[in-house]
Amino acid sequence: MRASTPSSQRITDIFQTSGSCRLERRHGRHATVVRSPGSSLTGEEIAAFAREHLASYKVPRSVDFTDELPRTGSGKLLKRQLRAAYWAGRTAQIG
Repeated sequence: MRASTPSSQRITDIFQTSGSCRLERRHGRHATVVRSPGSSLTGEEIAAFAREHLASYKVPRSVDFTDELPRTGSGKLLKRQLRAAYWAGRTAQIG
């Protein structure tokens, strides 16, 4: 979704759940976005852009904003940490 976004100057980084995640199949796609400093980009603007440029099943139903995405020393996203908030309170953590 990052490539060719007209608001790409307002987004520094983005993570979106993938289709294989059981959490997504139950609750829809979710995006975690790092806004550029001084940006006032909203979740509605991100969803509107996605609806114009992506297939409907790829459009995030919810968007969270954070200051930084957790990464390993080599720069890979720590997806387990990003999904942890949505698995809180459940015994099984799948996906």
